[in-house]
Amino acid sequence: MMKNFARVALAAVAMTAAAAANAMLLEYGFADGMGNREATGPLLYQSNGVDLTITGAASGSAAAVHINGDSGLGVAGNAVAEGNRLGVGESLILSFNPGPVTLLRAITFDTVSNNEPISFALFVDGILAGTFNDLSADGQAFQSVDLTGVNTLGSVFTIQGLVGDEGFRVAGIRAQMPEPGLLALFGLGLLGMAASRRRLS
Repeated sequence: MMKNFARVALAAVAMTAAAAANAMLLEYGFADGMGNREATGPLLYQSNGVDLTITGAASGSAAAVHINGDSGLGVAGNAVAEGNRLGVGESLILSFNPGPVTLLRAITFDTVSNNEPISFALFVDGILAGTFNDLSADGQAFQSVDLTGVNTLGSVFTIQGLVGDEGFRVAGIRAQMPEPGLLALFGLGLLGMAASRRRLS
Protein backbone atom coordinates (compact mmCIF):
# COMPACT_ATOMS: atom_id res chain seq x y z
CA MET A 1 0.00 0.00 0.00
CA MET A 2 2.74 2.43 0.99
CA LYS A 3 4.77 1.60 -2.13
CA ASN A 4 1.73 2.12 -4.36
CA PHE A 5 1.06 5.50 -2.77
CA ALA A 6 4.65 6.55 -3.32
CA ARG A 7 4.44 5.45 -6.95
CA VAL A 8 1.32 7.57 -7.45
CA ALA A 9 3.09 10.57 -5.93
CA LEU A 10 6.13 10.17 -8.15
CA ALA A 11 3.93 9.67 -11.20
CA ALA A 12 2.07 12.90 -10.41
CA VAL A 13 5.34 14.81 -10.15
CA ALA A 14 6.53 13.32 -13.45
CA MET A 15 3.25 14.23 -15.15
CA THR A 16 3.58 17.76 -13.78
CA ALA A 17 7.05 18.07 -15.32
CA ALA A 18 5.74 16.78 -18.64
CA ALA A 19 2.84 19.25 -18.58
CA ALA A 20 5.21 22.12 -17.81
CA ALA A 21 7.32 21.16 -20.81
CA ASN A 22 4.20 21.45 -23.00
CA ALA A 23 2.98 24.71 -21.43
CA MET A 24 1.63 27.36 -23.79
CA LEU A 25 4.15 30.06 -24.65
CA LEU A 26 2.98 33.66 -24.40
CA GLU A 27 4.96 36.47 -25.99
CA TYR A 28 4.13 40.18 -25.85
CA GLY A 29 6.04 42.96 -27.61
CA PHE A 30 5.58 46.62 -26.66
CA ALA A 31 7.80 48.41 -29.19
CA ASP A 32 5.11 48.71 -31.87
CA GLY A 33 6.79 51.23 -34.19
CA MET A 34 3.81 53.62 -33.93
CA GLY A 35 5.57 56.63 -32.42
CA ASN A 36 5.59 58.05 -28.89
CA ARG A 37 2.38 58.58 -26.95
CA GLU A 38 0.84 58.49 -23.52
CA ALA A 39 -1.78 55.84 -22.78
CA THR A 40 -5.16 57.26 -21.76
CA GLY A 41 -6.02 54.14 -19.76
CA PRO A 42 -4.88 50.56 -19.17
CA LEU A 43 -3.08 48.97 -22.11
CA LEU A 44 -4.36 45.63 -23.41
CA TYR A 45 -2.27 43.06 -25.28
CA GLN A 46 -3.12 39.51 -26.36
CA SER A 47 -1.15 36.34 -26.99
CA ASN A 48 -2.72 32.93 -27.65
CA GLY A 49 -6.02 34.12 -26.20
CA VAL A 50 -4.50 35.35 -22.94
CA ASP A 51 -5.10 39.04 -22.16
CA LEU A 52 -2.36 41.14 -20.61
CA THR A 53 -3.41 44.45 -19.06
CA ILE A 54 -0.69 46.97 -18.15
CA THR A 55 -1.00 49.99 -15.88
CA GLY A 56 1.57 52.35 -14.37
CA ALA A 57 2.41 53.62 -10.89
CA ALA A 58 4.79 56.19 -9.42
CA SER A 59 5.52 56.51 -5.70
CA GLY A 60 2.51 54.37 -4.85
CA SER A 61 0.00 56.32 -6.94
CA ALA A 62 -1.47 55.55 -10.35
CA ALA A 63 0.46 56.97 -13.30
CA ALA A 64 -0.04 56.86 -17.04
CA VAL A 65 1.98 54.44 -19.13
CA HIS A 66 4.15 55.99 -21.82
CA ILE A 67 4.61 54.07 -25.08
CA ASN A 68 7.78 54.55 -27.10
CA GLY A 69 7.27 52.95 -30.49
CA ASP A 70 10.96 52.12 -30.82
CA SER A 71 11.80 50.83 -27.35
CA GLY A 72 8.73 49.93 -25.30
CA LEU A 73 6.95 51.04 -22.13
CA GLY A 74 7.76 53.40 -19.28
CA VAL A 75 5.91 55.73 -16.92
CA ALA A 76 4.69 59.05 -18.34
CA GLY A 77 5.36 62.47 -16.91
CA ASN A 78 9.09 62.33 -16.14
CA ALA A 79 8.24 61.94 -12.46
CA VAL A 80 11.60 60.36 -11.72
CA ALA A 81 13.40 59.02 -14.76
CA GLU A 82 14.16 61.07 -17.85
CA GLY A 83 12.39 60.41 -21.13
CA ASN A 84 9.31 58.67 -19.68
CA ARG A 85 11.26 55.62 -18.55
CA LEU A 86 11.12 53.58 -15.34
CA GLY A 87 13.11 55.08 -12.49
CA VAL A 88 13.22 54.62 -8.72
CA GLY A 89 9.76 53.84 -7.34
CA GLU A 90 8.13 53.78 -10.77
CA SER A 91 6.38 50.59 -11.81
CA LEU A 92 4.60 48.77 -14.58
CA ILE A 93 1.87 46.42 -13.34
CA LEU A 94 1.12 43.44 -15.60
CA SER A 95 -2.11 41.49 -15.04
CA PHE A 96 -2.88 38.26 -16.93
CA ASN A 97 -6.39 37.01 -17.69
CA PRO A 98 -7.12 34.18 -17.56
CA GLY A 99 -4.79 33.34 -14.73
CA PRO A 100 -4.38 32.56 -12.02
CA VAL A 101 -1.10 30.83 -12.84
CA THR A 102 1.23 32.34 -15.38
CA LEU A 103 4.93 31.59 -15.28
CA LEU A 104 6.95 34.64 -16.32
CA ARG A 105 10.02 33.49 -18.23
CA ALA A 106 11.94 36.54 -19.43
CA ILE A 107 11.78 40.32 -19.67
CA THR A 108 13.34 42.32 -22.48
CA PHE A 109 14.53 45.83 -21.64
CA ASP A 110 15.62 48.83 -23.65
CA THR A 111 18.26 50.89 -21.89
CA VAL A 112 18.96 54.60 -22.18
CA SER A 113 22.34 53.93 -23.75
CA ASN A 114 24.27 50.86 -24.71
CA ASN A 115 26.27 51.02 -21.49
CA GLU A 116 23.48 51.88 -19.03
CA PRO A 117 22.95 49.10 -16.46
CA ILE A 118 19.50 47.96 -15.42
CA SER A 119 18.23 47.46 -11.87
CA PHE A 120 14.69 46.41 -10.99
CA ALA A 121 12.55 44.53 -8.49
CA LEU A 122 9.98 41.94 -9.51
CA PHE A 123 6.85 41.37 -7.42
CA VAL A 124 4.51 38.42 -8.04
CA ASP A 125 0.97 38.81 -6.66
CA GLY A 126 2.30 41.50 -4.32
CA ILE A 127 5.21 39.42 -2.99
CA LEU A 128 8.82 40.27 -3.81
CA ALA A 129 10.19 37.52 -6.06
CA GLY A 130 13.65 39.02 -6.51
CA THR A 131 15.81 42.06 -7.18
CA PHE A 132 18.13 42.32 -10.15
CA ASN A 133 20.91 44.88 -9.86
CA ASP A 134 23.35 46.48 -12.29
CA LEU A 135 22.55 44.17 -15.18
CA SER A 136 24.88 45.14 -17.99
CA ALA A 137 23.52 45.56 -21.50
CA ASP A 138 26.87 44.32 -22.85
CA GLY A 139 26.88 46.85 -25.64
CA GLN A 140 23.31 46.04 -26.71
CA ALA A 141 20.37 48.43 -26.61
CA PHE A 142 18.06 45.53 -25.73
CA GLN A 143 18.62 42.65 -23.36
CA SER A 144 16.61 39.77 -21.95
CA VAL A 145 16.69 38.73 -18.30
CA ASP A 146 16.28 34.99 -17.80
CA LEU A 147 14.01 34.34 -14.81
CA THR A 148 14.35 30.56 -14.87
CA GLY A 149 14.66 29.33 -11.30
CA VAL A 150 12.90 32.39 -9.84
CA ASN A 151 9.50 31.71 -8.26
CA THR A 152 7.33 33.62 -10.73
CA LEU A 153 4.05 31.73 -10.61
CA GLY A 154 1.13 34.14 -10.34
CA SER A 155 -1.30 36.42 -12.14
CA VAL A 156 -0.12 39.97 -11.37
CA PHE A 157 3.50 41.02 -11.89
CA THR A 158 5.01 44.37 -10.91
CA ILE A 159 8.28 45.55 -12.46
CA GLN A 160 9.65 48.35 -10.29
CA GLY A 161 12.61 50.50 -11.25
CA LEU A 162 15.62 50.62 -8.93
CA VAL A 163 17.77 53.06 -10.90
CA GLY A 164 17.94 56.84 -10.83
CA ASP A 165 17.74 59.56 -13.46
CA GLU A 166 18.40 57.39 -16.51
CA GLY A 167 15.90 54.54 -16.13
CA PHE A 168 14.85 51.98 -18.71
CA ARG A 169 11.87 50.82 -20.73
CA VAL A 170 10.25 47.39 -20.92
CA ALA A 171 10.21 46.25 -24.55
CA GLY A 172 8.53 42.87 -24.13
CA ILE A 173 7.93 39.86 -21.94
CA ARG A 174 7.66 36.11 -22.34
CA ALA A 175 5.47 33.92 -20.18
CA GLN A 176 4.11 30.38 -19.99
CA MET A 177 0.56 29.32 -19.22
CA PRO A 178 0.69 25.86 -17.59
CA GLU A 179 -1.53 23.16 -19.04
CA PRO A 180 -4.88 22.65 -17.26
CA GLY A 181 -4.49 20.36 -14.29
CA LEU A 182 -0.81 21.14 -13.79
CA LEU A 183 -1.28 22.55 -10.31
CA ALA A 184 -3.66 19.74 -9.37
CA LEU A 185 -1.08 17.17 -10.39
CA PHE A 186 1.65 19.00 -8.53
CA GLY A 187 -0.52 19.20 -5.42
CA LEU A 188 -1.30 15.50 -5.66
CA GLY A 189 2.39 14.72 -5.90
CA LEU A 190 3.22 16.81 -2.84
CA LEU A 191 0.39 15.28 -0.80
CA GLY A 192 1.42 11.79 -1.80
CA MET A 193 5.05 12.35 -0.90
CA ALA A 194 4.10 13.88 2.46
CA ALA A 195 1.81 10.96 3.25
CA SER A 196 4.52 8.48 2.29
CA ARG A 197 6.99 10.16 4.63
CA ARG A 198 4.49 10.04 7.50
CA ARG A 199 3.90 6.35 6.94
CA LEU A 200 7.64 5.70 6.89
CA SER A 201 8.09 7.51 10.21
